[in-house]
Amino acid sequence: SWGADNRTLYYTSERSGRKNIYRATLSRSVEPDFVNATSVREEPVFNVKRPAALTDATPEYSHPIVSPDGKKLAFISNRNEINVMDIATHKETKLTSGETYPGQDDEMVAVWSPDSRWLAIEMQPPMHDPYSDIALLDVETGRLTNITQSGYFCSNPRFVLDGNAIIFFTDRYGMRNHASWGSQEDIMIV
Repeated sequence: SWGADNRTLYYTSERSGRKNIYRATLSRSVEPDFVNATSVREEPVFNVKRPAALTDATPEYSHPIVSPDGKKLAFISNRNEINVMDIATHKETKLTSGETYPGQDDEMVAVWSPDSRWLAIEMQPPMHDPYSDIALLDVETGRLTNITQSGYFCSNPRFVLDGNAIIFFTDRYGMRNHASWGSQEDIMIV
């Protein structure tokens, strides 16, 4: 995910034996972009130590997404918890504890609202796997609102109309996938 200054890049790497988020920045102010950079400074965002054994409970961090105002970083910790960090102060806020995605396979589909107050996410409510819904997550309060509750696949949320609406794909209508292949998706707006 690119920082708001277009001179910072956040990404995930497993170089310490566990996933961690790294920040790469251009070292020289005279260089306009990463493509032409001769020097890049790289540092881990979180202090993750190499585990002594494979079974050690070392935290993991992944899927960084910088907010449009460049002040916040949304990310996944421990494979299914959504968090937000203030980039300037490094203050972390845990928004979910795994209830939005009960799996442990480290997935997140989320997009920031243009005002950096909300995340629109794909979620899998309990007993709903493998179907997903679209939810709004207030990054200030952690309040989660499922806006589709469809019982079918809803995916790829995107804010539109200056953040006043969300579009997403759904196979709720038309030809549906009932324990077989062959569903068709429509684009909906809420």
